Amino acid sequence: MIGVRSRVKAHVSTINALKNTTLLYCCDVDDVILEAHNIWCQKNMGHIPKVEKDFRKILNNKEVDAVFIATPQTLAYSHGYFGDASGQACIPKKALQSQSI
Repeated sequence: MIGVRSRVKAHVSTINALKNTTLLYCCDVDDVILEAHNIWCQKNMGHIPKVEKDFRKILNNKEVDAVFIATPQTLAYSHGYFGDASGQACIPKKALQSQSI
């Protein structure tokens, strides 16, 4: 899970309820948001996934089969691009479109 703010709790709950599925990592750059998310995970899932601030480390981990991208629109494309380039299945919360300025 890349990005743990906003509606991500609903997505985490759904992933956690799936059989043969484990949420290995939660990734965000904001320590305050990560700490609150970890407390929520412990209370609602019974465990805290590993925490990583650099999403590229998650993409390079061979244990990871898919990456759910829940970042702001301005970042979602680059996260999806790097995920695709690394061979990971990327599941975006938002449409992955390049933005021309």
